[in-house]
Amino acid sequence: MFSRNLPRPFLERLRVEFGPAAEDLINELYSTEPAPRTLRVLEEIDPREIRGLESIGVVPWCPTAQWFHRKREGDTQPIHFHPGYQAGAWHVQEASGLVLDFLLSKFRSSGLPMNLIMDACAAPGGKTLTLLEHLAPEGLLVASEPQQDRLETLLETVSRTGSSQVIVTNADATVWAEVPNLWDGILVDIPCSGEGMFRKNQDAIKDWSLGKCEACSQIQQPILASLIQSLRPGGWMIYCTCTFGFSENTAMIRPWITSGVMELMDLQIPDEWGFIPASAIDKDWPVKSSAWWALPGKVAGEGFFCAVMRKAQGKADSSYESAVALSHQSISSVEERTAFLKAHWPKQVKILRERLSLWSKEGVPSQDLAHALGRRRTSALQSQLDAEGFDWHEIPLEDPLVSWYLQGQPLQMGDLRDGWNLMTYQGLGLGWMHKNGVRVTNYFPKSRRIKR
Repeated sequence: MFSRNLPRPFLERLRVEFGPAAEDLINELYSTEPAPRTLRVLEEIDPREIRGLESIGVVPWCPTAQWFHRKREGDTQPIHFHPGYQAGAWHVQEASGLVLDFLLSKFRSSGLPMNLIMDACAAPGGKTLTLLEHLAPEGLLVASEPQQDRLETLLETVSRTGSSQVIVTNADATVWAEVPNLWDGILVDIPCSGEGMFRKNQDAIKDWSLGKCEACSQIQQPILASLIQSLRPGGWMIYCTCTFGFSENTAMIRPWITSGVMELMDLQIPDEWGFIPASAIDKDWPVKSSAWWALPGKVAGEGFFCAVMRKAQGKADSSYESAVALSHQSISSVEERTAFLKAHWPKQVKILRERLSLWSKEGVPSQDLAHALGRRRTSALQSQLDAEGFDWHEIPLEDPLVSWYLQGQPLQMGDLRDGWNLMTYQGLGLGWMHKNGVRVTNYFPKSRRIKR
């Protein structure tokens, strides 16, 4: 690992704000090793599939996740080489941020609405996957990302789910104020100065300055104001960053609490997990529940902050109350929610994925559809494909054929039939092959192909 030279202004500010907790944190930030990586299993597969990786424990706040390390020192094979990753069976996420899984499970068990949810600033998509796990059966999730250069990764992450309940959009987060009192819930992993990534990202240290922290605060303020405006009364919000400073965390939220627009939620995270209540660090934070820091050395993860709150009742714009009533009382299907959103949201919003796209271009089935088939296939999707007269043949792949397929090779296999062939791995759709007589074409997306 790289050696670290932490900026003096950062250390000075940390000692002022974090007090006695600062020195242990600083020692951890100078540590030569980041926290172990975390793998979250989204679909049941043979664990031997994840070759070269060894579990070193289950993450207690997310039972489907486990910390892991590589079995062989010097093994640098990229994670995306694994067919289980390409099929969407598992995803690598940072352990600290997976506490959102615990919080969302508490929301759901307490009856908070999960019908219309937005993931603001959604790329690269790990938190989108967490939200999708807790979405209502007929709910709709909008994953919105303002930065063009982060969209491809988000689209690939969502595509691997094969979900028909996710819309991906490109929009500046401030435009959502134009649709007030709409969302049941919003997760905002807001742009920040990235101090929590110092152990694993040298560039985060090089790019840091007090000026950048101030600039991030200036960016965060209008984003948060817009999203709160678009949250319906009683709706929930999770605010999170991967940084430590008060200005981007507790100080950003506090004015909304003191004004009465937002209310902190009384949620507890078990002490033994190591998350530090915000009130133990920021003495002006009013309660022990509702907000936490994950600090390296206390939690087996990188730096992270999150807070949970609700929009106070009686804060609705009366001119929009009829729309709110329609969206939350009359609508009962994901199709109706999609139509309602498209009729009401700002013109600046660009839709990049409208739920499950079946065709990428005329006559060519989409990569989304490939991931939605196999053992993810639903009766509704089957009926839709039957109505369109689409027929295909499923072919299971194991090594070495699956690796060759992911490299983009046109496999000459006796099982291939003329027409469309769905390549599967442990029952999960990977992508398409097309056969026309002796000609075989591999349709696995070029942007995802592995290179040996």
